[in-house]
Amino acid sequence: MRILVHVCCAPCFTFPHKRLVEKGHDVTAFFYNPNIHPYMEYKNRMESLEKYEQIKGARVIYRNEYDLENYLQGSLAADDRCKFCYMCRIAETARTANQLGFDAFTTSLLISPYQKHEMLKEVAEKAADEHNVEFYYEDSGRIQGVA
Repeated sequence: MRILVHVCCAPCFTFPHKRLVEKGHDVTAFFYNPNIHPYMEYKNRMESLEKYEQIKGARVIYRNEYDLENYLQGSLAADDRCKFCYMCRIAETARTANQLGFDAFTTSLLISPYQKHEMLKEVAEKAADEHNVEFYYEDSGRIQGVA
């Protein structure tokens, strides 16, 4: 299966990338994170992913748009800022996956025990329906025994 993986940073991509490839999937990372602040942190995360791409030969699509102002306006207007943040990034991943002909999409955010997995799953399933592309769910953190 061709899977587009939303990636927030290289360290969070390492386990899902390896696991999905081992399971026989064709994996491409998608870097889109208008929520990261300050700008130097955003640059550091993108540069670490570029290094990972070079070292591991991973395929990565960069949507290098640091649109923090619009992101913050939307976040402040949202009833639930976490949900807004997920929706912003996950919906764009689903849209891109559909547009580029991927079979499915997922996110490296699922590796973290600090993320709201049920909310993430709900947002991703809605985005999958809206963009006509499958959401691939696997709770990588629990697989590793992290959560």
